[in-house]
Amino acid sequence: MNHKTKWFVGFTTITFVGFIYAALPLPYTASTKQLLADQLRDDAAKKISSHEHLHLIGKGAQMFDKIEVLSLHFQCFNEVDRNSARQLLVYTSKTLIDEINSSEKIRPYLKNYPFTAENIEICIWFYKPNHSDVGDQNIKFAVNQEGKIEYYFGGANYDITKPSSTETYDMALKIIES
Repeated sequence: MNHKTKWFVGFTTITFVGFIYAALPLPYTASTKQLLADQLRDDAAKKISSHEHLHLIGKGAQMFDKIEVLSLHFQCFNEVDRNSARQLLVYTSKTLIDEINSSEKIRPYLKNYPFTAENIEICIWFYKPNHSDVGDQNIKFAVNQEGKIEYYFGGANYDITKPSSTETYDMALKIIES
């Protein structure tokens, strides 16, 4: 082989190996705060799912330097009105908040302690028991986010960008407790 051919083969081999190495996933180890947050969400979801007809479909978090928000997302295969949706959102929210605030291990990682309704997100999607969409008179989607609860009715007028009604978490809690 001449000098140019050797150089080309060497360069091609190094480039090929570099591309293969770059395509491999880097090892990732979750931080203590991520592991604690994940365990707390799992524990809260198990408590919630064992008492209500809710099925966990997702969980999330906002964690930069500190844990700012923890979230749980559920499906429910029961048709509900606003009062029933309110009860579910208050129950699930309180359960998650209590789980977080009762853990001394996670406190150093929280943006603020105690965690409040402003620091969690609970979303519940509602379906008929046969898994089809709910009608106009029933709640399709309800969310507690940043201390504000929004309700979205199903049917032809359903629009995820426009809640049918809203209330603060504190208002909902007062209604439930009265």
